Amino acid sequence: MKKSRRLLCDAVRQVYESEYIVDHSKVFLQGVQFRMKNCKSERDKIQNVQHAEQVLNKFSTPETDPSHLYVLPELLTTGHDENGFLKLNALAEDIQGSTFNRFSRLARQRKCHISYGIARSTGRLKPRISQVVLNAEGRLLTYYDQMHHNSLEKKYFEQGDSLCTFDLNGTKIGILSGHDLFYPEIWRALAWEHGCDAIIHTAEPSTKLVHWKSLIQARSLENQIPILSVGQTYSMSCCANGSVKQLHEASGVLNFEVDTESLEQQRFGHNLKFNRHSKFDKDNKDLEAEESE
Repeated sequence: MKKSRRLLCDAVRQVYESEYIVDHSKVFLQGVQFRMKNCKSERDKIQNVQHAEQVLNKFSTPETDPSHLYVLPELLTTGHDENGFLKLNALAEDIQGSTFNRFSRLARQRKCHISYGIARSTGRLKPRISQVVLNAEGRLLTYYDQMHHNSLEKKYFEQGDSLCTFDLNGTKIGILSGHDLFYPEIWRALAWEHGCDAIIHTAEPSTKLVHWKSLIQARSLENQIPILSVGQTYSMSCCANGSVKQLHEASGVLNFEVDTESLEQQRFGHNLKFNRHSKFDKDNKDLEAEESE
């Protein structure tokens, strides 16, 4: 009887999924691009958040552009400017501070995950550059503290010390930001060691555009992983096969589909991870052993 009931439930689920086209192999992301204000006060922070909502309302509606995750730029609550960094004592906030409350409400309204960047208070001398992820119920899912800083950021921010991934409807997503772009080992760790299906990346406008485009494409191709990179004035996505979409407008959204079934098919015939020389696996394990002693 139990077996018959289980088979019946499985059959009903299959009919439901075929009828309503529930595809668990695909997730839809949107990069939300807009020019932010370099903040000097709490009022400026609120205006940046309001601007993000306005861009979403203008360019994306849940009915016409269904998405599982909205990705907003890094340091949304400060801007990326030294004048703002000088006021970090006033602008840095707890992970569940005022910005969390506003985006939590937006996530619930749109029934969608949201990722946004803040200067996160740590209780120590310097805050951290953090990319926060809320789930569709508006709850804190996770956050990533940027691990690599440029010279300006190093003066004002503390480095993060661990990688971060999260599950999005069965798809494993990694998070990176800013100067992480220049360190290929951190991308490889997410793709090969942590088994991510895609990586989201947010960056500051000071990164030279030609470098940004070249490096995102290289990180995607060398790790065979889709990447969505979002900035204030330029955003791009890159599939594992090297195909690129770009957003040049001052404000707008960049749609990006991650299809894990298609990704597995691309990797099947030419899997870089499995074709890597075994010497490098041995060297990495030896290095890890030395560090643990």
